[in-house]
Amino acid sequence: MCHYETHAIETERGLINVYFEKQSKLYCLLHTANNILQAHVYSPDDFKDAESMLENAAVGIGTLSGDQGDAAGRGHTDQNSINCYTPDGDGNPSSTQLADVTAKEALNCNNVLTYIKRGFHYFGNFNINILYFFMNKHNIELHWVDNKEIFRKINNSKDSGCVTLFDNNQLNDKKLIAFVVNIVRVNLFDFYHHRHFYAIRKISGMWFQLDSSLSKPVLLPTNED
Repeated sequence: MCHYETHAIETERGLINVYFEKQSKLYCLLHTANNILQAHVYSPDDFKDAESMLENAAVGIGTLSGDQGDAAGRGHTDQNSINCYTPDGDGNPSSTQLADVTAKEALNCNNVLTYIKRGFHYFGNFNINILYFFMNKHNIELHWVDNKEIFRKINNSKDSGCVTLFDNNQLNDKKLIAFVVNIVRVNLFDFYHHRHFYAIRKISGMWFQLDSSLSKPVLLPTNED
């Protein structure tokens, strides 16, 4: 269940209505999407379904490749001969059979990991590709900004005490409507990463921090403030 409402924020340009979703479970990526769209467009089930399709597609590709390999390599060979053990000249399993076993083990491992990930996805923490998928439906294009570039600008501005990550020309670009920020909050043995996502959205020419972990939208200061 998502908690959302529209806030009337007082600005130098008058009252601006800002749609805002508050945090539920680990659905921050879902809240980020709806906060960008400024409406309750998608539900947790929409994101779960998309996540399942993404996982199934990844597993399905591996399965299809393995099946095609058998068909192409062995033609109409009987299934029993495919499964039988045939040593090579040294009495060891052939390299083809070892490759098949390795591929099947990897596929089984992927299936197990997929079910584990789905358990995590029940509570949220969705794949970033899901955001790309849904934003594309609204003709919104996402551009990745490397953290290294951000850190470089911060390091170069240490002495000045003021960091300019994006200049006015970039911020005033009519095509630019939002920034998506993600922060790793939990790193579990490099297997599970919990990332918190939120949006910085331009609405009526003003920039707002729409962080679902907060209680309400935050109006960001301008250069004139």
